[in-house]
Amino acid sequence: MRYRFILLGVVGFILASFCATSCYRRCVCPCAEGASPSACTEKVHNASLDEEANALESSRPPVKRSATCGDHIVFPDEELEFVVRKNLKKAHGPITADDGAQLVHLVNKWNEGKPYAVSNLSGIECLPSLELVWLEESPVVDLSPLVHLTKITNLKITGGRLHDLTPLLNLVGLKELVLDDNNISDVSPLAGLSNLKVLHLNQNRITEAKPLSNLTQLEQKM
Repeated sequence: MRYRFILLGVVGFILASFCATSCYRRCVCPCAEGASPSACTEKVHNASLDEEANALESSRPPVKRSATCGDHIVFPDEELEFVVRKNLKKAHGPITADDGAQLVHLVNKWNEGKPYAVSNLSGIECLPSLELVWLEESPVVDLSPLVHLTKITNLKITGGRLHDLTPLLNLVGLKELVLDDNNISDVSPLAGLSNLKVLHLNQNRITEAKPLSNLTQLEQKM
């Protein structure tokens, strides 16, 4: 009988030690203080939920900024913002509406350096005075932010993924258009750009050039 009590005491000590150690490692569970197993289980469960929530929060992608044209212009694409700042010669501080109204030329390449690859044009609509836009080697997909920039006469976007030229319908003042190395197949939206003198559409997927036959002022067509 004596040995039986000793054995039970040893087993109880081992179980209590295991519970205390395990719970301490799982966010300081009160098992070691004699709490009920259900209380320990609940606290461990809550700790696991907290860990999962923290992991989910850390894996969540950063919130994308939306373009705004208020007193301070916001560009979702950081590369476009950098290009705008470079052309404005304004490294710091908010880009104001007055800044945007003063910008006439927007170029993403200087000297022999590598161009800054712009992929999202959102926010460019806040630059109403633009006349020249050169974005070389830029994977642009959507031209819709250009719809109301009717002062543009010179537009160059190369190395992108452009396929829809419909947003250019209203840019009737265009004189030079360079859209080399894109995914363009339909050129019919360009049919009404009667002021075009230079048109480069190399390395695209164009199969029918007939819509361009009315562009009688073209001096260069490639």
